[in-house]
Amino acid sequence: MSDPRKQPVETKAGRAEAGGAAHPRPEALGRASFEHAPDAMLLADDERRYIDVNRAACSLLGLRREEVLSRRLDDFVSEEARPYLGPAWRELLETGSQSGEFELVTFGGARRTVEFRATAGVLPGCHLSVLRDVSGRTTAAEVRGRQGSFDFLAGVFEHIDEGLYVIDERGCFSFVNPAAAKFLGYDSGAELLGLPVHETVHHEYPDGSRFPAEECSHLRVLDTGQPIRGEDHLVRRDGTTVPVAYSNAPIPLAGGRGAAMSFHDITERNRAQLEQERERELLSTVLESLDTGVVACGAEGALTLFNRATREMHGIPEEGRFPAEWAGHYDLFPRDGRTPMRMDEIPLLRALNGELVRDAELVIAPKGQPPRTVLCSGRAMHASDGRTLGAMVYDGSRS
Repeated sequence: MSDPRKQPVETKAGRAEAGGAAHPRPEALGRASFEHAPDAMLLADDERRYIDVNRAACSLLGLRREEVLSRRLDDFVSEEARPYLGPAWRELLETGSQSGEFELVTFGGARRTVEFRATAGVLPGCHLSVLRDVSGRTTAAEVRGRQGSFDFLAGVFEHIDEGLYVIDERGCFSFVNPAAAKFLGYDSGAELLGLPVHETVHHEYPDGSRFPAEECSHLRVLDTGQPIRGEDHLVRRDGTTVPVAYSNAPIPLAGGRGAAMSFHDITERNRAQLEQERERELLSTVLESLDTGVVACGAEGALTLFNRATREMHGIPEEGRFPAEWAGHYDLFPRDGRTPMRMDEIPLLRALNGELVRDAELVIAPKGQPPRTVLCSGRAMHASDGRTLGAMVYDGSRS
């Protein structure tokens, strides 16, 4: 009886050999490696015609394998580069290898920057090219250059009085300069980084009602890519809303399209404008209440003021007539009341031309109404820098 310990042990490998199930052959492993390589691999003959390609190559070129095999390398090179292709190919065959970058044109016409390594004669009359798409690659030098530019601009923005913040592709703060942080009520821009812009500084109307994000024109720049400018309001940390004039423009960011928003406070400007409007309203009310006729024109001669008393004298409303029309339209006559007044006789035009007019007599004779004799006085009006703004006259007496 034999010792069991000396009996041969049947292994999986032994069973496989006994059953005839062979390991993958080296050529099959090589084919699988070629087919599933992450980089595009292409085999071409001496005439640059493709004789085999892998899946990554088909994906890069935008064609099926059988479609690629009916084409040559020349079909995927830009027209401007084709004159250099022949000499480069001869150099490859002579030297045995090449590497570098070139612009590849896909079947759909897209241009891709590819990094290549080429080896001649991997088999007789067969030459291998390995391509890697680097169109979106950023080199270390480019990164340093962009970072340097960003640091420079950030330094500039840190010291400007205009508020500025950058909205990233998600609609969040990615940069806030000190002026913007201070205006919005924060100690530093760092407190805002990563927060959603609309929900933080643009979520309410001045009356306190909710402002929906879907109606936000500032965020819409991220979708449309179109710059906008105008006037709006921003919400401070304490909940108060402040009017601003702003400019919002799209900018490219690493993660997609962003936007740069610059703004400044227009509270004082709005207050001054409101005060000016009130003053104009008061002046207009005073002029309308006078029983004395007052007429004024701008620097070009167009009438700008024709108060109530003047309208009643002429029996017509205020109209922006120019000097050549004044005598006929407003029924202006010299003392005789019959001869139309010449332009150079009209008191308002004389005042506009620089004359100090005192008690200039004219007759207003509207059709169907009794004539009125008026003594006009007036002068030109000048800005603080000496520019002529216009002129005004008023009637000193009527009969």
